[in-house]
Amino acid sequence: MKTARRKILAEKIAAGDKISAIAEDCGISREHASREIREPETQALIAEMMDSRRVLALSLLDESLKVIRDSYKAKRFVVVDKTLKDLGADHFARLAGVQRYTALMLAGRIVKAEEKKQTHGPITIQAIEAAILAHRASL
Repeated sequence: MKTARRKILAEKIAAGDKISAIAEDCGISREHASREIREPETQALIAEMMDSRRVLALSLLDESLKVIRDSYKAKRFVVVDKTLKDLGADHFARLAGVQRYTALMLAGRIVKAEEKKQTHGPITIQAIEAAILAHRASL
């Protein structure tokens, strides 16, 4: 029974389901689901499932990066009097590419509690100018 549930938990975690949803589906508490997911046997099942999908994951990552790279070259076009006019760079598509790349690079990154705390207020233009002047003076 426990082995079957661990396999279900591992499959759901590998699929990206949230622990609270998994616990509800399995009819157990969130704490119990979390504890079982952290068990070495369950972790081994998760690793095995992820390893079996590694080639697919790497190929999808490669394709995603190619699409993002292509978005950096995006252009806007419009048809005027049956003629295709080049309007130049599509900045919205290019910025969307940057946003997707940033999200991809930060995916799965564990943020430490101390990194989450902001130790300063908003940065002002005066603070930036002062930092630039200090940097130039140090050169």
